[in-house]
Amino acid sequence: SLELCTRLAVALLSGGDEAKAGRALELLQQVRQESSADSRVLYLLAQAQRSAGRLDDSETTARELMTIAPGSLTGPYALALVLEQKQQFRKVVETLEPVLGKPLPKGSPPGTDITPMLVHLGFAHLELGESERALSAFERARTTSPQNPAIDSYIIQAQLSARRFPDAIALAQKVRASRPGDQRVLRLEAEALRQSGKAEEGAALLTTALEEHLDDVSAYIALAEFNTQARQYDAALRFLDQAAAK
Repeated sequence: SLELCTRLAVALLSGGDEAKAGRALELLQQVRQESSADSRVLYLLAQAQRSAGRLDDSETTARELMTIAPGSLTGPYALALVLEQKQQFRKVVETLEPVLGKPLPKGSPPGTDITPMLVHLGFAHLELGESERALSAFERARTTSPQNPAIDSYIIQAQLSARRFPDAIALAQKVRASRPGDQRVLRLEAEALRQSGKAEEGAALLTTALEEHLDDVSAYIALAEFNTQARQYDAALRFLDQAAAK
């Protein structure tokens, strides 16, 4: 049945495997022949085409979805994802900002989460060098999804890009007080310290983390990257050698 084919395609797409994405694409093309106006099928088809590397086809499908379901968020989101993969970041902004700047469409399911759209909008702004607008998008995402721990790191990243180093350090310290094991935030704090002229403090922070996680290859790589940015190339090579030995 069409529903069974659709469910199988969803399962295949969740695997993240290119061969499985190709099989999902075949199934969804078959389903589409018999249900061309089904917005759910078009959304999944755009996803399968994107996963299979058929970006132009995915863009066409996403635009078709926007035409048949103009009040839905799924069309703009599907289009933004493929435009992002094409690295057309200005078009990502032009696609998402209009729909995120107004109330949710009537008939949206209860609890509709716009957080993923806000996150992709924020990263598009970052790619365009629009740090303050990225920060605004990420901060709004934190209000829509306050329990999502990844958003704090996105905000810190935007603060770094905007050269708001004291804000980045303060937020990183606040986050680490409640999530001391968050290595991503710790490394962003170290980078904020380096860029604010406190490279020794940043290096000390990463060194302490390394001493607590001696078997973690990424801890050595983090110190190698930090020392490279600080132009301490001998130290960077030493940490890379230690990472390679793990």
